[in-house]
Amino acid sequence: MNTATDDRRVRKTKKALREGLAELMMEKYLRSITVRELVDKIDIHRATFYSHDTDIYDLYKQMEDGVVEELSAIVGDITLSDEAFYETLISYVYYNAKLCRMFLSKNGTRSFFDRISSFLSEKYIAIWTGDAPDSK
Repeated sequence: MNTATDDRRVRKTKKALREGLAELMMEKYLRSITVRELVDKIDIHRATFYSHDTDIYDLYKQMEDGVVEELSAIVGDITLSDEAFYETLISYVYYNAKLCRMFLSKNGTRSFFDRISSFLSEKYIAIWTGDAPDSK
């Protein structure tokens, strides 16, 4: 089989899973969402879901890890001017609107806020104490 086709299908399925979960979380809490509900929403088989994730919480954690990693990279990029930083951050939020709404909704988990707060605190403490590369 063609690996490029496989990769495209996998990417498409993972994107559908992320978007489906984001949409469901706008309506209800993570703990209330079932695998059956998600796979019915995005029209895939349960076995396809389980080939990618172990449960809803695993999918959520992978999504959270990805967003935190990407936001950390944006905040940590010392080569960006203030204007470029805000443009990059706004673009990220714009192109990932469903994910951002999901994590910032009342149905999101506290872990996202804690992780974002933690890396922002570390970054700004380093700047204030003069330990960051761009603070000298």
